[in-house]
Amino acid sequence: MAFEKNKLPVWNLGGSLNERDPPSEVPAPDVISVNNWKPDKDGKSKIKRPGYELINAGFTSFNEPIRGIFHYIDPDSAERIVIVTTDSVVMREDIYTWTRKWQDTDSFYNIDPRAPFVYQNKLCFLDQSAGADIKIMESADGETWSTLDTYTPTITPNVSQGQCASVFADEIFFGLSSAFATDELVCRYDGSFNEELPAAVGGQYTIGMHNWDGKLWILVYRTAGYTVYSYDGASYSLISNYDGAAELPSGSAQLFNSDIRNRIAKLFTWNNVLHLAVSTKDGGGKWTWEIHAFNVTLYDRFNKIYDSSGVDDYCFCSYFYSNSKAWVIVQKFEYVTDADPDGNDNKIYSSPDLNTWTEENGSLAMGMVMGEAVFEGKVSIGSFKDWAGARTYQIWTWDSISSAFVSEINIATNAAAANHGHGDIIEFQGNLYAGKYREIHKRTLSTNTYTEIYSTSEEIPGPVPAGTVEDGRLTIALDQMVTIEGNTVYSLGLQPPVSAPTLALSGDIVIDATNNKLDFEETDGVEITATLTNATYSTASICAEIKAQMEAAGASTYTVTFESGNVFKIASDGAGGGNILNLLCFTGSNAAASVLQYIGFGSIDLKGAYLPELDYTAAQEWALTGDSSVGGFKYVVTFQRSGNYPVESNPSPESAFIYPDAEKILLTNIPVSPDPKCNARRLYRTTAGGEIFFWFADISDNTTTTLTDRASDNIVLGGSEVSYDRGVPPIGPFMEVWDNRLWIAGVEGYENFLYFTNTGTSEEMADANFIQVKARESDRLRQIKAFGDRLIILKTDSGFRLSKVGSSLYELEQLPQNIGTNSSWSVVVCDKFLIWKSPFGIEVFNGNSCFRPISSDLVERTLATLNPEAQHKNVGGHNFDDGEYWLGLCTGSNTEPDTMLVYNYIKRWFTIYTFPEKLTYLMSTTTRIEGLMFLTGTEDGNVYIQGRGFDDNGTAINSHFQTGHFNVTSERELNNVLRRMWLKYQLPDQKTLTMEIYADQQKTKVATASFVGTTPTDNVELRNDILARQNLRIPGTYVSFKFINNEKTGGECKVVGYDLFFNKNLKMNYGVKAD
Repeated sequence: MAFEKNKLPVWNLGGSLNERDPPSEVPAPDVISVNNWKPDKDGKSKIKRPGYELINAGFTSFNEPIRGIFHYIDPDSAERIVIVTTDSVVMREDIYTWTRKWQDTDSFYNIDPRAPFVYQNKLCFLDQSAGADIKIMESADGETWSTLDTYTPTITPNVSQGQCASVFADEIFFGLSSAFATDELVCRYDGSFNEELPAAVGGQYTIGMHNWDGKLWILVYRTAGYTVYSYDGASYSLISNYDGAAELPSGSAQLFNSDIRNRIAKLFTWNNVLHLAVSTKDGGGKWTWEIHAFNVTLYDRFNKIYDSSGVDDYCFCSYFYSNSKAWVIVQKFEYVTDADPDGNDNKIYSSPDLNTWTEENGSLAMGMVMGEAVFEGKVSIGSFKDWAGARTYQIWTWDSISSAFVSEINIATNAAAANHGHGDIIEFQGNLYAGKYREIHKRTLSTNTYTEIYSTSEEIPGPVPAGTVEDGRLTIALDQMVTIEGNTVYSLGLQPPVSAPTLALSGDIVIDATNNKLDFEETDGVEITATLTNATYSTASICAEIKAQMEAAGASTYTVTFESGNVFKIASDGAGGGNILNLLCFTGSNAAASVLQYIGFGSIDLKGAYLPELDYTAAQEWALTGDSSVGGFKYVVTFQRSGNYPVESNPSPESAFIYPDAEKILLTNIPVSPDPKCNARRLYRTTAGGEIFFWFADISDNTTTTLTDRASDNIVLGGSEVSYDRGVPPIGPFMEVWDNRLWIAGVEGYENFLYFTNTGTSEEMADANFIQVKARESDRLRQIKAFGDRLIILKTDSGFRLSKVGSSLYELEQLPQNIGTNSSWSVVVCDKFLIWKSPFGIEVFNGNSCFRPISSDLVERTLATLNPEAQHKNVGGHNFDDGEYWLGLCTGSNTEPDTMLVYNYIKRWFTIYTFPEKLTYLMSTTTRIEGLMFLTGTEDGNVYIQGRGFDDNGTAINSHFQTGHFNVTSERELNNVLRRMWLKYQLPDQKTLTMEIYADQQKTKVATASFVGTTPTDNVELRNDILARQNLRIPGTYVSFKFINNEKTGGECKVVGYDLFFNKNLKMNYGVKAD
């Protein structure tokens, strides 16, 4: 009798799952059984599927099926998760808080922390809490702090020491101040402290440093002005030309308060050029701010490019770059003694070029800005409120939807003592840190909030699509097409007005207290005021009234006429005064109520006319030009929605013609939109006798219903033509973003039509924006997916590929294989494949053709049990991390997916999962906080992260897999005896792996063995295999093993392989063949 060791190849543990037909030595009835196990990434072993956990601990079930889960970046780059249920849309927002990570409980001298910077992968700041010394504090994690070194300055330090710091050429630099000339202005640390850069005079303060063009640039301030030095690693060079001056003048004899000197000016880079922003005083004694650019050609001077003189009385205190624009925040200062922040009065400006600045949000109440950072696309500002009082520290973030800074947190654990400030804000190791008086705080995610932002008018029956055309918005197909911006939901597009404005002739000129004054001069410098009688006038009668009142007030004789060009003209005989006539349209005492401005003379004083032509003609026509011989005018109106993403509707029906005769036109009954998001209207008009409508006026509300039109044809011709290509996209269940357009399919009544929006918008489309996909077929469009550089269109029994040809044309071609989908939501892009369920099985499309992966009988039997009435709820998803296509299937009579078929498209394996809850939506995404996640929504309204944890949210995973029966006989088919096996596996301590043994195709097991876990480490990747011997005496021709684990082990349970020993009653030895 001979014993032979026959090893089952370990690759079979995974590979056997692929077998469509059993090998020749395995009987036909064999079925490979697998539930909640899968091949491991090594392709050799089998691993129990990991568990899942709720998306966060505070999540509460919606108690209704999840129909969509989408990752969304709002206009401020904040991450949100959008969850769609059967009747609502819920927004998950990350809520952050600032937690204290360091506190100085010792006595203090001045300000700490100060001037944060990163040096050798550590967060550092300067600290003067130890009296005469300045410490460089460092931390590798932002929480545990130690002293790198301690510096004792040559001169007694004050609050102006250490106001700025930088790292250059792997050395630390920080600013000093000079009490006298030759006192050093910079301290350089290279392992020891070196005082450098002697001051030219006493009372100079180093307030800023910046790295640019391979040099360190240093900003120095004194009462009289600013100077800049550069350092190249060997020597310091003075920049001594500021538009011809040796220093940049401050314009003030006052010294800025010591706590905030490092905020009044800043060096920064714009378009790879060094710039300097400073606070100064203008010639009128007001605080102002300027921008200066470094001359990169001459390389020896700064030139002023912007000056806010005459704009306001504010000082510069912050600069940052965000959303392709430069931004500054300015602060109101008082100047009784030293320049101090005056209350909590700020303004914010933005500029696309540093030359033109736009005030963004009027006056704010942020207080003295002490730090800024652009972190994860969002602007954060640190400031004091109540400078002269308690000085509470506040963090603000910019909300682009409301166009304002909003308070994120008020850190008021302790107030700043008088004459003490706070530090800056800095990013370190993917987190944001803020210095506060005697404290360091870290911005951390504290919780998530869930807010319902939309309620549907009808139940959502199955999965829904979403996409993003414009950055910062998410479009979803629900009961209507909607787009989400922040927490605001808009219906897609604006429906056009259904009626036209009505018209009324009006030659009336109404004079009242708002326009009854006429200021003029008959002698230079001597103002005369004529007051018109409040009444309603025609053009002729107003001329007579103006003549009468000017002659009553002055000494000349006047002629007032309404000329053929529809303009008023005023002439004088010059008899009175100094023989002149000046019309004071702008500088007159009553300019605000000037009839001259009202009837078209403009808002500029009219002077310089002399006899014999002592007259002025209005610059603007009073009335329209038109008569029945030339042609009348027609009007249309559109609805508008302003904001970050403005949209305009198609125009209303055309109005009736009107033929004015030197008169204005009064528009009445201007349509008002029923859409609450409409906040403006735009009016278009033809020229006289014309057919093209031109824009000529806006109404900046959705309530006004009248408007007076006095625009001439020349003015109207300068407006843009009305567009008829702004229709509202139709409602369809299938939607995709491709070629910078939104594509829609499945529209009721037009099931074979493919619609698309205008380029770059999700809300407007031309009437001709559609493609018929074999419209005469009864087979409707089932799904559309962007795949590569093409759009794939699937029907039930066919597929199509849409390609772009040239800049604006599209070409439609039918795919060579007549394969479509009968489960619309099974279609998923998985890396380089498009995978879906067809009437024939699982299809894998590579861009040109389909192939059907080989699967076991179990897969085919599962697909054969699907509920034909719930095909529209079968839902696919891409588990990106594991390279898997997941397909939730409604089997039997289930109307929500109860079985999960998983296909590893890299290894080409199928596995089957079952869950305690039915998974109704699947989606992979990556967030900054949670990283890569595979999210699944359930029938009862929970959202889970797959692949995390060891159980199904507290429920142990029941799992098993059974190998195929393999032949252990020879050619003579003599029975063998399975003597023993060596099992190689991984399992945590105190857990059990059960093995059942089946022989000769029997349905009942013939033996059971248990294997205990001994793996101690928490790191799955570092676990060692457990090798266990099990003695057996199992006779038979075919043998199969079933492995079971129903404990909370998740992916920690793995079967690596086994060695089998048989007793063979053979004259010759043969190796065991296995499938």
